[in-house]
Amino acid sequence: MNNSIMILEDDLIQAKALGKQILDYCGDLKVYMAANIESAMTYINSSEQFSAFFLDISIGSHTDNTDGLKFAGKMLHSIRHKNIPIIFVTGYPEHIFTAINKYHCYAYLTKPYSKKDVFRQLDNIFQSDNSFTIRTLDRIQIKLNFNDILYVQSYGRILYYTTKMGEYRSRQYNLKTLCNVLPPNFARCQKSYVINTKYIQEINHQEQFVKIRGLKDIIPLGREYLNAVLDRGD
Repeated sequence: MNNSIMILEDDLIQAKALGKQILDYCGDLKVYMAANIESAMTYINSSEQFSAFFLDISIGSHTDNTDGLKFAGKMLHSIRHKNIPIIFVTGYPEHIFTAINKYHCYAYLTKPYSKKDVFRQLDNIFQSDNSFTIRTLDRIQIKLNFNDILYVQSYGRILYYTTKMGEYRSRQYNLKTLCNVLPPNFARCQKSYVINTKYIQEINHQEQFVKIRGLKDIIPLGREYLNAVLDRGD
């Protein structure tokens, strides 16, 4: 994969901070910064091939400015760049639905974001085997890193994904088909639950529940699933 990343961001301080975070992730990456569409297109018209675009949705001081979306639209119609991941960076979350559904962005970061948030997106780009995509009930495509999923609950026809970033709901899988997608460190602990065994804090055999680190949730543990949970947690 190519190792060049473009940042389209009119705030120089924000752009430099994001560029530093990207270089902290991997010093071998090349970061190109553009403050407007014209500068960004100069890079596009060069011979450089990019691994990802980090695009501020609103370029300028007006909240209704959506030049970042316009640039994404140009990329969607570019033979060389239409499959390059786009991560939208925005302080105006009202644009996110349009960014995801009309411009099919790879992901988004809401300002203020952390280095950890940036690293997570770069992991998803450069370690694609560690993630998969779901379509939420709001018809938004979300790319989930397996390491970010804490547990999944099935309720009716809906799967509730509890992750480090929050909860997502989707009808795309049922638990049986999802287990075929998830890596071996995930285990079914009850007919309606799958847990990431990397984050097990406690297994209570007597009261039949599991606790996940960082969560208050009590997850039921079926006796018939106990050995599977213990085996995956080794």
